[in-house]
Amino acid sequence: MRGNIEVIIVDDGDLPPVLVQHLTNILTEVSIPLVYVKKASKHNLFASRLIGLKQANYETVLFIDDDVEIDQDYINVLFETYEMFPSAVGVGGVDVLMKRASLWRQAWEILIFYRSLDRGKLSVSGFGGSMDKWITAKSPFQTEFLSGCNMSFRKEALKNIAEKKWLQGYSLGEDLYLSFIARQNGILVINPNMKVKHYRSMVSRDNAEAIAYSQIVNHFELLREYNAPKIRYITFLVTTCGIMALYAAKIILRKPAGRKQFRGGIQGVRYIWQEISQRKKL
Repeated sequence: MRGNIEVIIVDDGDLPPVLVQHLTNILTEVSIPLVYVKKASKHNLFASRLIGLKQANYETVLFIDDDVEIDQDYINVLFETYEMFPSAVGVGGVDVLMKRASLWRQAWEILIFYRSLDRGKLSVSGFGGSMDKWITAKSPFQTEFLSGCNMSFRKEALKNIAEKKWLQGYSLGEDLYLSFIARQNGILVINPNMKVKHYRSMVSRDNAEAIAYSQIVNHFELLREYNAPKIRYITFLVTTCGIMALYAAKIILRKPAGRKQFRGGIQGVRYIWQEISQRKKL
């Protein structure tokens, strides 16, 4: 394995001490130090990212979620990718377990501006719906965003990162925010040869209602961070209507999470309406 490496665990839950010791022993055998940080505050993924960033001693920081398994050559390919792209400030891999959306679903997502036609771009409304196309790439490509389950950044590129009140709990969209801050200083690259398996554990995630709320509110707040033009807010409203239509369809089809998602979506719409109303008064 190339380069100096350290492993930092930010425990946002209740990791058994015996497991921490077991991991320490394994890493000690290969001369890799382990830094264990037990968070005292409530669950907040974005806050955990910031803690890991502050603890890191080296110039490149790799964030790996606890429900992700990386390929055997992942780290070596990561180093090689940074060498291939000297101006890269962020590099990420692809999730081989992510399935392509059906053709009708893709068409619907394009229609409501949820999905971009370019695999490396956010949609005009600010969503990363094109991520499922990454696995079909044959070579590294430039992107506007990385996937939160496995993303690396040059530490210097995130020096202007700041806490955000809207990034709470599962912090949906924190990967888009980190990507946005980083690419002010260089390019982001996805290398399809950096493969991971993301098992998407539901243990550490918010409930369906909270996620539905965050999906709308956090992407709205991201547009604010981008200082987006009015047209992007208009397309965002179209995307929101499309998402709410899908939630309504789930209720009709009696899908388990349909009602919770619809309630969360309605709360998100109310938040946006209040924000827009307040801006009009100013």
